[in-house]
Amino acid sequence: MQELDARLIERLHNARVSLLLYVADSGLRSRLRLDLQRLQVPELNEDNYSSIFPRLVAEVWRCYAESLVQTSIDSERIKRLEAELRVRELESDASESIFTASEQAEFKAIWARIDRKLPLNVFVERKRPPKPLVGGMVELDSDVSLEAGPDAQTLEFLLFVGALFRQSVLKQKFQPSTYVLHDAVESDLKNRLNLNADEFQISFEIPFDIESELLKFGFAQRQYAPPPATGSRLENMMRQPFKLMFTSKFDRFAFWVEQVLGDQDATAILVNAA
Repeated sequence: MQELDARLIERLHNARVSLLLYVADSGLRSRLRLDLQRLQVPELNEDNYSSIFPRLVAEVWRCYAESLVQTSIDSERIKRLEAELRVRELESDASESIFTASEQAEFKAIWARIDRKLPLNVFVERKRPPKPLVGGMVELDSDVSLEAGPDAQTLEFLLFVGALFRQSVLKQKFQPSTYVLHDAVESDLKNRLNLNADEFQISFEIPFDIESELLKFGFAQRQYAPPPATGSRLENMMRQPFKLMFTSKFDRFAFWVEQVLGDQDATAILVNAA
């Protein structure tokens, strides 16, 4: 019975129930069990009711306040444990992924900025007079035709910057080159228009500054390139004292594009604006 009473007190304590024992007279204390006798058990009877009752009310409020404090502590402890579990889950996911969460977010935002469509105006002209044909027209393909003679024609296309970036920029190794982009677009135009390079020439301007974008995204950095000692003063003044070099972040981004976006190098970089 003593063990049961002790267990009952423990259960009440765990349930945040305060046990306030009172006896009608002091002689009853000796009749309590030994474990209960060790508790403070004051007298409460008709003679001292008016003086003890406020103490009883104060004890009730004290127990209530302790219960609120303990509840708040337990709630904060649970929240902290949940937060620690969430951090461990994120760390586990990050360790299993090739890229960190910050890299994933940054590279995704950068790709959304790169992968866009821009208008591209192409100026096509004949290098030499064509052979006379019926109707005075030279048919380039089923969709595009140019007038014979020295007159030129401006064609409108849409340039897929993301596809051009993947096919030209990401395959460069050390220094970014705008000529590589120009050559890729020109080659696509000649194939699309079925132009003979000996008869026609194409001129256009890439509608974005690739070097500025690489610098903005942290994919390139300027390095000082002192002019050679041999060269005239005018040549040294005209030569750029800086050159652009790819950073390690560019290599990480190229790897991210390969892993996340897959192999899409076959995507067309140009379509007719119409």
